[in-house]
Amino acid sequence: MRHMLKTISVVLLLLICFSSAYIPVVYAQERSMQVTANVPTPTYYVEIPQKVSFSNLTGSTDSVHKYNLSVESKWYKPGYMVTVTAPKSISLVNQFDRSKTLTCYNSLNYVEVTGSKKSVHPGSLTIKGKDVQKASVGSYNGSLTFNINYKKQHSDGYENGRYNSTVHFYQAANSNALSMCDPIFCHTADISLTDDEVTVSVYVAYPIPAFSSMGTDGTIKNMYMVYNGKRYNGTMDISSKIVKTFDTAGEMFGINSEDKLTTEKLTITLPRSAIESFKSGIETSAYVNVMMNSDQSFIVKFTDLKFIGSNSNNNNNNNGNQNSNNNSNNNNNNNNQNNNGNSSDNPNNTGNNAKSNTANGSSDIRTATSGNYTCSVSMRKATDINSLSMCNPLFYKKADIAVNGDNAELTLYVIDPIPMYNKLGTPLTDISFLANNQSFAAQINSANKESKYFDFAAGFINNAGNYNASPVTVTVPKSAVINSQNGSLKCQAYVAVVMKTTQSFYVVLSDFTSENSDGTSSAGSSTQGSSSTKSSAGTNAKNNKLSGDSSDKSSAGSKENFDSSQTNTNTNSSDNNQSGNTNTLPKQYSLVTNSLFPGLVFLLITTAATVGYYYYKKRCK
Repeated sequence: MRHMLKTISVVLLLLICFSSAYIPVVYAQERSMQVTANVPTPTYYVEIPQKVSFSNLTGSTDSVHKYNLSVESKWYKPGYMVTVTAPKSISLVNQFDRSKTLTCYNSLNYVEVTGSKKSVHPGSLTIKGKDVQKASVGSYNGSLTFNINYKKQHSDGYENGRYNSTVHFYQAANSNALSMCDPIFCHTADISLTDDEVTVSVYVAYPIPAFSSMGTDGTIKNMYMVYNGKRYNGTMDISSKIVKTFDTAGEMFGINSEDKLTTEKLTITLPRSAIESFKSGIETSAYVNVMMNSDQSFIVKFTDLKFIGSNSNNNNNNNGNQNSNNNSNNNNNNNNQNNNGNSSDNPNNTGNNAKSNTANGSSDIRTATSGNYTCSVSMRKATDINSLSMCNPLFYKKADIAVNGDNAELTLYVIDPIPMYNKLGTPLTDISFLANNQSFAAQINSANKESKYFDFAAGFINNAGNYNASPVTVTVPKSAVINSQNGSLKCQAYVAVVMKTTQSFYVVLSDFTSENSDGTSSAGSSTQGSSSTKSSAGTNAKNNKLSGDSSDKSSAGSKENFDSSQTNTNTNSSDNNQSGNTNTLPKQYSLVTNSLFPGLVFLLITTAATVGYYYYKKRCK
């Protein structure tokens, strides 16, 4: 029996071994499934009238022209909105006598749109009969500019951009009592807001008048602010020495009310949410490098924020779909130049041929102590730095700058004579400049005219081309040149042609490009941005104009689609005189119809009433 059991066990064991040899083995394997998804770029359309013409006006009744503005988003991004703003009134200019104007009132001043559904907003333009009774006979032209912005909604109620603010320094132990140091600070601060950050710049007297030999390396050092328990360090600028007006007397510091003093600029960047604590105050500490020579604590309060314009450095905010060859900070687009045949002076951007070093080793005008530079220039209204002056077409679009220490010799070029008034001689006389609130006399050299390229400007120039221009030269503080976007540089001149009056206007400089010792140029610096620079969708460039060929926009009822991700438009840019592939679009969309200032839409008062439309399509962040 045992033998039988043993035999059976051996047989079973052999069967088990034999069977296990034939068990199939399945190896683990991976297979991948491709999954794709696409989040669309927010795109919106803004439709505005291309051209509005009033019929013959009457002094007995008001003339009213109704229009519609529509906004539509193809894909709405939660938390963002589209805003369209326009002025309440504009001045139409008599084409025979430009000193005569007629007011046109606009009822549609602000539109705010969220969501994807198309919204239509009625507006009207009105010319009052009582104004017509007083007006001179003639044809009047004007422009109504719509500012279009795509921006994030903020609970603090402030839109992105630059602000002026009142600022005071209070005692850390008593936030209702001013610090002893408060008089040494200028009580106007600069504030810049973005979606995520707020940057504040305050100005302290440098040097302190009563202690001019102290603090040569800075009146204030190591300044920082504390917000939500986190420390944010500041930066100091002691080289620009921006002149500011001080409104509070500080006898121990030798400061009198209304003194204009050079300053040290202190800048700190905080989270956007910090703006909600501005009125109650931000905890601040700094080393006072004069007299006290110790760390001091303050509560700094910012109040009365006033919007003054778009952020100055928005030229780099591309959508991600932009052509990599487009260097918007310096306007070095590698486009084909439009030389107009015989033009000897069409401005050519340096592009990839730019060299990197100037004679003094600095391509940045802000840090240069010597060297030659060119820049873009525009003349703005004395009452509104964001609007072009009527005198702007008289000046060549580029200026020359020679830096010598803290001073800069600025050379502008004024057309001489005006083509349509060539018998009346030099258009401007008695020219002077106000730089950092100080007056500087200028020289106009009509005996040594240069050939410069001027764009078409109705009322002044019949055809774009090369015309003689007289150099206008003035020496001003370099800081006024660098900060001209903030209103530090103003010009006053007697307009001897047609107007025969003294006119004042801001001089705004941007896109500084250095000239090398071999005569080439290098685009090494750009300060404060430029209102004529093309910026991408999603920024707040309120004053940018869409430059284009007005002949392409003159037919009633035409429509155009613009997409910043792929735009292949043959434009005649008023800034660069270039034609080619343009891969960025301005935030502001203005129509052009026989314009005096390129980039503005004109309301033509004639006997024919026609309305055309443009679509403005933008891809947004």
